[in-house]
Amino acid sequence: MKIVCYAFLNQDGLLESPFLEYLQKYAFHESDSAKKRDLKVKQLANIEAHLDYLLDHRGQYNIPPISQKYKNTKLGILKIKESKTLIRIAYFTKVGEKIVLLDVVNKPKLYMRSGIRRRWIK
Repeated sequence: MKIVCYAFLNQDGLLESPFLEYLQKYAFHESDSAKKRDLKVKQLANIEAHLDYLLDHRGQYNIPPISQKYKNTKLGILKIKESKTLIRIAYFTKVGEKIVLLDVVNKPKLYMRSGIRRRWIK
């Protein structure tokens, strides 16, 4: 079994892959501090570990808390914690052959309250 990334030709005839484009945020830049580079390496290693775990489980859709099936569809959502956000990677599995990574979405770690405290009324 192997992992592949979904890719398509855009309207300009250029190849695009949402997952690989997402990974560009971890590219090293000359202006990066050593601390920032270490953080990028750590995050990439974390993503790799989750993908390895998914491979070990042959792309199953329900591996709590790492993966879940998306609303009774044939899609899975791989859940990865990042420092201030959560990463959600959409994928599907072609049984016994490959896991196809589709897209990546960042979502807030916790939905923030508006700052209003609840008061109990007696």
